[in-house]
Amino acid sequence: MLQTPIRIVGVAILMLCFTGFSVPAEPVKEELDMVIFNNGDRISGQLRSADSGTVHLKSAALGDLTIQWTDIAEVQAQNRRWKIETQGMERRSEFVDFRRVTLRSTTSGVVVNVDSQAVTVPNGSSVLFVQQEHRAAGMTQLMNAKEPAVPPSSSVAIGLNAPESVVLGSTSQEVFGGSLRVFHNQPDLCATPSWASSLLSAVNHNKSYKVGMPAVVTDTFDGTVSLKNRLGSESSVAGLLVADFFGNSPLGIGLQQSYGVGISRVLYSNDCREKKPVIPAGHRLTVSGDASVRYIHQRLYAPGGSEDLAGVRLNESLVYVPLLTDRSGVRKELFSIDQSLWVTPMLNDARAVQAGGSLGISFPLGKSLSLSVTGEDDFFNNAPKAKRKNYVKSAVTVTYTFPPPQK
Repeated sequence: MLQTPIRIVGVAILMLCFTGFSVPAEPVKEELDMVIFNNGDRISGQLRSADSGTVHLKSAALGDLTIQWTDIAEVQAQNRRWKIETQGMERRSEFVDFRRVTLRSTTSGVVVNVDSQAVTVPNGSSVLFVQQEHRAAGMTQLMNAKEPAVPPSSSVAIGLNAPESVVLGSTSQEVFGGSLRVFHNQPDLCATPSWASSLLSAVNHNKSYKVGMPAVVTDTFDGTVSLKNRLGSESSVAGLLVADFFGNSPLGIGLQQSYGVGISRVLYSNDCREKKPVIPAGHRLTVSGDASVRYIHQRLYAPGGSEDLAGVRLNESLVYVPLLTDRSGVRKELFSIDQSLWVTPMLNDARAVQAGGSLGISFPLGKSLSLSVTGEDDFFNNAPKAKRKNYVKSAVTVTYTFPPPQK
């Protein structure tokens, strides 16, 4: 008769053991943020806010700290929430989760590199940080935007030159042309490329006709394929393999084939600081150079014949892009200027020196479309005597790039 009450009491005691006397769960440890000073010292704590002048950090040992940016190299945080607040604006953004963020100070404000995107917090604004409500919320959505996409591994650009009417002496001509460029895995400017991470293939073709006549007056074309690879794990210089071809009827060059090996390097870029990407203030400037030893085979017009040459090609290129940052901190490219110069002195024929250069300006029309105006000058000193001259050409080109380039 007493078995049933005893069983009930036993079950109740077991339930108490597994509930009231169970070991409490270990609290989730808070992630510690880090302030890295210019001298290499570090201090950890909870990042509260930052503006163009100071960083506010709560340290378990030292309490609330206000640190000047002049003493700080960078600030790192992870698994938090953030938002930008601008003085005088009625509408404020919502807090957004992130996984990792790095803050650096520039003349135009605080650069926030959040996961794979970057935003400049302009002077007069501040960025605030709070704990995430759920630890699993570490998937970033930058200012209510979609999660950052992985940059495309390859890009294709198709250019169509606008028909031009030109007058040479008493002859009126119509010029047509276009270009195609394929870039596989465009390398990071701050890192030396590895095999197949920087494969470029490009071709250009232009023809001109006398007005009212079907005969071709000039025919120019060129193309190149290049492949780069770093020379060492810590090297800033890349090895270069290149093959290209060139034809220009006004210069008397039926076909020139060139094959070479050399080195390539980014000489200067304000997108980088000690091989680390940064957000430049005001503009983007990159200067690159390469040098290669070339074997060149030429087929010439009038008088006909062919030549085998050995030379050294030296090439320099520059890209300048002015940047505009709006009040929300989003950067926009106004336009881009591309400039290049090259010269190829020959080792076995001093008179056969070649040189050229180009200058262009491009305006974005959207994510994929751009409008550019370019000018180019080529000179071949070993061209047939009647055609030995500077060949100058210009083009107005609409270019479609897919997938859209990452800004």
